[in-house]
Amino acid sequence: MSPMIETTVYRLIQEALTNVHRHAGAESAEVELRRDEGRIVLRVSDAGRGFDPQNVDPDKYGLRGLHERAAAVGGSVCIDAAPNRGSVITARLPLLDPLEAANMERDSAAAALLLSRARLEQIIDKASAVIFVKDHLGRYELANREHERLFSLEPRAILGKNDYDILPKEAADAVIENDRRAVNMEYGLTIEETIPVDGVLHEYVTVKFAIPGEPGQPSSVCGIATDITEQKRQMRDLQEARNRFQAFMDHSPMLAWIKDAEGKYVFMNRRMLEIFNLTTDAVYGKTDMDIFPQQWAQPAHEHDLEVLAHGGTHRYREYCPIGDGEPIAWDACKFRLQGIDGGYLIGGVALDVSGSTDPSCYGVPRA
Repeated sequence: MSPMIETTVYRLIQEALTNVHRHAGAESAEVELRRDEGRIVLRVSDAGRGFDPQNVDPDKYGLRGLHERAAAVGGSVCIDAAPNRGSVITARLPLLDPLEAANMERDSAAAALLLSRARLEQIIDKASAVIFVKDHLGRYELANREHERLFSLEPRAILGKNDYDILPKEAADAVIENDRRAVNMEYGLTIEETIPVDGVLHEYVTVKFAIPGEPGQPSSVCGIATDITEQKRQMRDLQEARNRFQAFMDHSPMLAWIKDAEGKYVFMNRRMLEIFNLTTDAVYGKTDMDIFPQQWAQPAHEHDLEVLAHGGTHRYREYCPIGDGEPIAWDACKFRLQGIDGGYLIGGVALDVSGSTDPSCYGVPRA
């Protein structure tokens, strides 16, 4: 029991026993105090002369005081009495009085809020992404450690500042415009932003969304930005390497191709496409058996299987006509490659040797 309830219980028992002593004419009384479903139940009974509660002045026997004491802490009193049948006073009280309960609930809520806030700050500060919140005027309300580290700021030094305080005007204008767009979008905004830091441009993919304010107050904007500068550089390097490879292959006078382990084309250079009057749409995902005459395609397929099985570089004399013409002799050099998924591919180049009997342009013995 809380102190207030404990005092109330004591006073109720005191008043009830005083009534028994003064008015009941009983030799004994029984006091029962128990806890029942989160409440305190007090029962004081006697086998004295009793009385009719309906015909008794409320101020007599201290009955009003019993009711008022119980009501003051959110409880109630019930009196069961009759002439010559004794009396039973039953009080039901909360474990805490309303004020104490409200204070405890408030304290508990405050403690839970502090714990939740501390956990959230731990998550935010340990995140590798930049996380921030700005008010409707663009002033920073929250910035995590990664944000402070990025701009070499002391902890909380950015709070109350805006983007013009830490960024060049042109970059700040773009960031603020994205903030405005995010606040006006129901599901927020995902966008790539370029942010200059110490003279170096960093590229970020940023998720921005509105955080509603108090009723009638404007929204804040929250942002979570992940640095993708290195990934973007790697993508550009990869694209540049692909472009160089494509340019090199397309300017080669030889036929060049790559097939997967099932014999389906995944690459064919421009020279080969032009000679056989093909398009990439008609070639990629197709096998030699789908594209060329079977009498040429079958030996080529068997050579591919040999290369897949043994690895290394192999040289073959293969025949295939161009259009409806006579079969042309091609000196083909085939080799096994390993794909990014760990599987094998078949690469090859071929040169028209219909006018030569023993070309040696590859430096690889012919199988």
